[in-house]
Amino acid sequence: MLWVKNFYEKQNEWLQAYLGPIEEQHYRRAWMVQELAGLCKGKKILELGGGGGQTALALASLGFDVTMVELLEKSCEHATSLSEAGEGSSIHIICADFYEIELEEKFDFVLYFDSFGIGSDDDQIRLLDRISNWMKPQATAIIEVGNPSFFIRAKGFSMEVGGGIYRAFDFDAEQFRFLDYWYPESGPKDSYFQSLRTYSLVDFKLLLTQTNLLIDHISLGGTIDLENQIYLEKAEMDTAMTYFTYLKIKQEC
Repeated sequence: MLWVKNFYEKQNEWLQAYLGPIEEQHYRRAWMVQELAGLCKGKKILELGGGGGQTALALASLGFDVTMVELLEKSCEHATSLSEAGEGSSIHIICADFYEIELEEKFDFVLYFDSFGIGSDDDQIRLLDRISNWMKPQATAIIEVGNPSFFIRAKGFSMEVGGGIYRAFDFDAEQFRFLDYWYPESGPKDSYFQSLRTYSLVDFKLLLTQTNLLIDHISLGGTIDLENQIYLEKAEMDTAMTYFTYLKIKQEC
């Protein structure tokens, strides 16, 4: 998993990917959690891979007590700057690897967006076990999972993402891994990539059988119209790039 830090640092360098303001997409995620929480303020939330703190601060603005864990120092510094500039909203920022960090606190919600699937199935199981240990008995974990049906169709697709930076999709059908290459105008030889394990819903449920978690329900993420190179917020299960799993701790009989 040596690619992880290099890839996300390069995204920050090229596009300031995690160093921007709080945008509508971050508030949409916050409202999703608020709806699930039944408008209850003060609940404790843990966000893994919190980036520049945008979603964490959007949640804090709704009255939640938010802790975020983020690997990149620059992203943590940006989250601190956003928090200090905010109007009464603050978050607890931990700059660390969430595969290694030890947390004693328990949370009402644990959130992990965008990059689930780092490493092997065993790595995912280890992370899910850690997540269940951070959850209160009636807590919910919301995990965004890459959908293989989209990435199989997207194999070979490329697009400019801005600032003279390009993105190319590939798919390893044997390992069910989405390969995401980002590169400058000089070409793919200067690319940086991420490699994420995707899971059909059936395969994700099988993965969960080796953990203390089960799916309560799911919702669907958006998709990319590959022909017209535009993002669409609404998608069906076979076209969505990702889906959100809402996980609960298994209750003993």
